Amino acid sequence: MPGLGYALVVGLPGTFTAVAWSLVLGLAGKPGSLLSAALTALGARPLAWLGLVVSLAAQLYVALIFTVLVIRSASHHLAGVHGAGKWIAWPVAFVVASVPPLVGVLDWGRDPGKAVQHRAIKITAPLTALGFFLFLIRPDLMRLAWDWVPTI
Repeated sequence: MPGLGYALVVGLPGTFTAVAWSLVLGLAGKPGSLLSAALTALGARPLAWLGLVVSLAAQLYVALIFTVLVIRSASHHLAGVHGAGKWIAWPVAFVVASVPPLVGVLDWGRDPGKAVQHRAIKITAPLTALGFFLFLIRPDLMRLAWDWVPTI
């Protein structure tokens, strides 16, 4: 069962990689957080939501980079696999692809200084899960902004 083997090989190392990728999500959300803080400090509090939009856009793009990487890797390795092995491997790929924003939700929830990033990541997490399924159903959507992501 090559699919089961793939699931075992990818599950644990992929989760560690996903946790490391959550640091990249944190960096992606920082400019929006700084923008929101700057607008609030300048007295433009009604415009501070722009920081949330910037954080959300950057974090979602970065989270979907990892999702595309996982999908392309799984598709490549499972191309000739049929039967139950394939159906076991895809849920593992979904879990691995969903980990970075979920780790971000847990981590940033403890730091009130990252309130904008935390609000953005709470929106990014379900959108990343939705993106996984959309990319599986419509691979052409992956090519729109993530065609440069390599297959591992």
